Amino acid sequence: MCKKGSQPAVRTSFLVFLALSLALLPLLATVPKDSFQPEVLQGLRRFPVPQALQIRDPIFKKGCYDYENVTATNVCCKMKRYDFPDVAKCVQAFNATRNFRKSLFNPQHVNSSSKEIINIVFVGDSHMRYLFAAASLRLASPLLRFRNRKDMKWKDGVRALRRMRSQRFLLTVLETKHLALPVRVTYFADFFLEGIPRLMDLWEKGEEIEPTVVVMDSGLHFMTKRPDRKAIPYEKSLKSLAPHFTRLAATVPVYYKLTDDLQASRRSIHNFSLYYTKLYNEIAVRELQGTGVTLWDSTLPLSVQYNDACTKVNRNTPPLFHWKCNDLSHLGYIVVEQFADMVYNAVCNKYLGLGEGYCGQEERTLV
Repeated sequence: MCKKGSQPAVRTSFLVFLALSLALLPLLATVPKDSFQPEVLQGLRRFPVPQALQIRDPIFKKGCYDYENVTATNVCCKMKRYDFPDVAKCVQAFNATRNFRKSLFNPQHVNSSSKEIINIVFVGDSHMRYLFAAASLRLASPLLRFRNRKDMKWKDGVRALRRMRSQRFLLTVLETKHLALPVRVTYFADFFLEGIPRLMDLWEKGEEIEPTVVVMDSGLHFMTKRPDRKAIPYEKSLKSLAPHFTRLAATVPVYYKLTDDLQASRRSIHNFSLYYTKLYNEIAVRELQGTGVTLWDSTLPLSVQYNDACTKVNRNTPPLFHWKCNDLSHLGYIVVEQFADMVYNAVCNKYLGLGEGYCGQEERTLV
């Protein structure tokens, strides 16, 4: 039993506790219920994720760019325009930081699954294939090779990649390599990202070359092949993939590109619509929070400006198709090339000694 003189102190302590509890209630209400489940907490302890990467990466956030005349200019940090000499220097510097072995420059070793190979991996639909083509052509030289793995035959890379811009491809794996540099660019066609768990298994077993960075998208084929007014199939897909994304992002940078504005969506063609574009992007932002995956939305205003321009003037410029206004479900390479530059700035800036102020100077660190 408390002494009579201690009752005011007890009452004061209780009032302080009650005030703090009431202040915390609004904060607790914003925490997802799933966050308190044991398996979720265990997963977070096993794969600690720097969530700040998802909201502060200046290369992939639209808030860090000014957009004018279908051109994105980063105002948070300096961006570099990449060409072949820059990529070659990046690859060499990358290897120097990883016990680089000269034997890797021998063409017969470039096919190995060595971790010293830079391998930029794109996974998803045809928009990732366009980005694969743009990123691969930054390696343009007589020693660049390309293959559709279904054919298993390496071809002249520059010619094949330029021809790709007017071609359609069946589901397959596309690859480029350089005979004098240990670098790969790989595209895995996976419209619903259903193959991600299997692909991760192949990387871990060394049956596929491990990625240095993974760029992916999804959503458009859910709109057309699995349509649902509330986008429930898309939401379920991301929920089921979230643990795999978390595990992958704990080892390499992973960038998930949101769905761009398309002419087909503006015209509500083939189940595309602006309503679905907005809804699917909102779902992706919500479901990928806390996975360690960097959300990529800096392409969205560029796509809007590109389609605005196509609405005014129907431009088509073969063979490189910087403008491809006749293609209602894709974007021209005038914007896709800028997407590729964003990827290369993220992958390579830290290896070029560019000085202060450039984007992506710090190594990604998980603590």
